[in-house]
Amino acid sequence: MRRTPIHILLLAAAMAAALTGCSQLPTAPKSETAAATAVAAVPGSAPVSIIQTDDPAPPATSGGGGFNTVTLAVGEAGSVQYGQFTLVIHKNSLKMPATIQIVQPDPNVMAVQFVVTPAAANDFQVPVRLVADCSNQSLDLVKGETCYWWNGQWVEAPKQSVGHNNYVIIATCKALTNAKIDLKGGKSTLPA
Repeated sequence: MRRTPIHILLLAAAMAAALTGCSQLPTAPKSETAAATAVAAVPGSAPVSIIQTDDPAPPATSGGGGFNTVTLAVGEAGSVQYGQFTLVIHKNSLKMPATIQIVQPDPNVMAVQFVVTPAAANDFQVPVRLVADCSNQSLDLVKGETCYWWNGQWVEAPKQSVGHNNYVIIATCKALTNAKIDLKGGKSTLPA
């Protein structure tokens, strides 16, 4: 009995695989003409559409910020938190009903934005309190930081309105603007 050499068997197997291809497998995606043929082969069946889509794009790696909103009536107290920032609105702070949105565009940057609707409500009778959680920084760094409010340029919050409580910086204001937590004296630790 004569044996067939292994290289001939491998060549035959490779040719068989190449001739059948993946399009002949039962799990292979069907083209529109093959799908139409399959539908036509089954009398009385409803038309079927087979669509192959690409994989979704991976999520973005930068940014990732978000927002939160609170709506309060006159005389109501409340708070709104997003990321490392919490805004505390004291009772009787509002002169009119308002919706306050807090936005932290990038969770890795200690900066926050506010939107007060209606705009006329952004004049508080009792100062509101911004609480920044700096627990992801060293305590020595936090002690050297303060709150800055945006007023056409970054303005350091008055010392009497800023307090340090371990890893927390608290600042008060009577009208909300964008804010950031950064080193005292204008030395920026934030990315440009």
